[in-house]
Amino acid sequence: MSAQNQLTSALLRVRISSVRTPSPVGVAVLVGGRTALTCAHVVNCALGRAKTAQEPPTADDVISLDMPLLTTGEGHCRALRAVVSDQGWFPLQDDQRGDLAVLHLLDAPPPQASPVLIHRARDLWGHPCRVYGYSMRDGAWASGIMRDRQDAGLLQIEFARPDGILVAEGFSGSPVWDEQEQAVVGLTTAALAPARRTAYLLPGDEIAQLWPDLPEHVPTELPQRALLPLDASDTPKSRLRMGRLSKRMRWILLAAAVAVFCACGLLVLHLSQVSDQSRAPGATRPTTTTAAGIRFNPVTSGVPHCATFTGTGVIPEGFDVAIFDTDVEANGEAAPDALINFDGNAVPTSDGHGWVASEKTIGSGSGDAGERALIMAVLMPHEEYNLLRQQAPHAKPYWGAMKRLPDSPQVRVVDQIVVTRNDSNAPCPGQ
Repeated sequence: MSAQNQLTSALLRVRISSVRTPSPVGVAVLVGGRTALTCAHVVNCALGRAKTAQEPPTADDVISLDMPLLTTGEGHCRALRAVVSDQGWFPLQDDQRGDLAVLHLLDAPPPQASPVLIHRARDLWGHPCRVYGYSMRDGAWASGIMRDRQDAGLLQIEFARPDGILVAEGFSGSPVWDEQEQAVVGLTTAALAPARRTAYLLPGDEIAQLWPDLPEHVPTELPQRALLPLDASDTPKSRLRMGRLSKRMRWILLAAAVAVFCACGLLVLHLSQVSDQSRAPGATRPTTTTAAGIRFNPVTSGVPHCATFTGTGVIPEGFDVAIFDTDVEANGEAAPDALINFDGNAVPTSDGHGWVASEKTIGSGSGDAGERALIMAVLMPHEEYNLLRQQAPHAKPYWGAMKRLPDSPQVRVVDQIVVTRNDSNAPCPGQ
């Protein structure tokens, strides 16, 4: 995927929602299935607050966004809603540090959307860069040259072309693409007077210090057996391309790959033999067919934002029951274009005759009372579950979102129920 496509598939326009015709106040960037980053002062402006307001927005403070560079078949972009995530508010300080907001999208982004990785590179002096923003009504691209950091940790960009677009108000929060690194390296956060032709970005490592959950990998680059890209037909190729390596290095990597493959094969064979020797006579390996009794217990009333589900049946040894939720249509089936949220797993009850899935985050926790969701219990081998958990782009409560369930013959939905959210929005512990 080209630099232009990587940026346009992740850019969100942040708009003032209190006026009849929402006007843009800045930009945000998609870094996960439903997670985006922007500047705290952009959020304040979008909500009609003072630019340097320190108080974190509440769950009722809904931010309006869209992705105008990704149009639908009808030629227009769909409005999206977002709220500031818990532990995701870092307002601008007197020393010019901070100015970051982590947004959780209440609506699924378009299927063409694709998150980007924000690199933590440091030595960027002299690198050309590009950035998109809304100093003009319909947006504009600006290009500049990276310099170095100043005392507050912000990285300086200079715009030398006298006839070029300057970064100004409306660019804040936009991802800065480094042409040499071929990656996003930070967010535009401030600009001096136009005569100075200078702007500043919040670099990736400074973002990670403020928000340690900044993803270190892009969900769209995960294997298809785990979290799948938002648009599986448009997966970015790895930036490490064999064609750019020396012939010697290609042989070294090939030899290393063969050695690792052989070692893994011998280890699997050894473990299989040990398992066979320790197995009781007549015992068989657990398969998904042994889980026919795994069912949800009926849910007869609305569920809170932080919900617990129980069920019957015994989880087979060597397997996990993973819990997923997604949007549901009127007929009770999963909405075809909705992302599937991974909510963790269920564990056996103390008596061994059932299971419980505790503290699962259902809905956004803001204005979704009465909305329905499809909850799925998915049986999968323990190894598959561990892989899924390790590669989920976020920690609880929003583990990760995918376009479809992991693709494996031993992964299957054993039961599903439709629930309705009640008006209890208390978050799960740690959310």
